[in-house]
Amino acid sequence: MSIKFASEKLRTFHRWIKSAAISKFEELVNLMVPEEFKRKIPYQIMLHLTDKEETDLLKAAKVADVFSRVHRHTSGEKKKPQNVQSSAGSKPGPV
Repeated sequence: MSIKFASEKLRTFHRWIKSAAISKFEELVNLMVPEEFKRKIPYQIMLHLTDKEETDLLKAAKVADVFSRVHRHTSGEKKKPQNVQSSAGSKPGPV
């Protein structure tokens, strides 16, 4: 069972790198690492990166950071109510 599973994994991997026209180690790294990165980030960010078709890992990370900052309110973080300072110096409470 394990040998059959391992053999199938190797066949699948070889087909994958052949279809991606991988001939150098660096090309393999550039194929695999961004994919792993996208598997470990929040789904909405992964979708955004997929839409951008960014393949460079560091550029993808920057795009992900920007997206995360811009869309912070949708990630479940609640904003704290802001207090407004009156001209008399007293705080009337949350707005």
